[in-house]
Amino acid sequence: MTEHGREAPRHRVVTTTAEAAPGSGIGEQLALMRALVRGGVTAPAFQHAWLAARRRALQERERAGGAVEQALEDAFWAVEDYVADPALRDPGDLDDDQMTTRIHDVLTRLDTSERSP
Repeated sequence: MTEHGREAPRHRVVTTTAEAAPGSGIGEQLALMRALVRGGVTAPAFQHAWLAARRRALQERERAGGAVEQALEDAFWAVEDYVADPALRDPGDLDDDQMTTRIHDVLTRLDTSERSP
């Protein structure tokens, strides 16, 4: 506990991909995003695993900031908009290719922000 009665965070704020510890929830979310774009995981498997990693990051009180926080938020909305079963998709829902494209775009923005001074 801090002097103000709040629980101290367990982890420092992750603001770059290099700061995301391998095996952490945030690190796993980023690794899964890269695997999806490379074709190393299917979209349905990505959705399931990414949400599990997100839950773990929240439970462990991992914190992201800056461009990493924005990337994870954008990825969350892509995952939320994705519907794996074509029979259940409504207009506006993402299919496998659309979600993969969104995640690719998120990673491109994140990589660009990390290379900028």
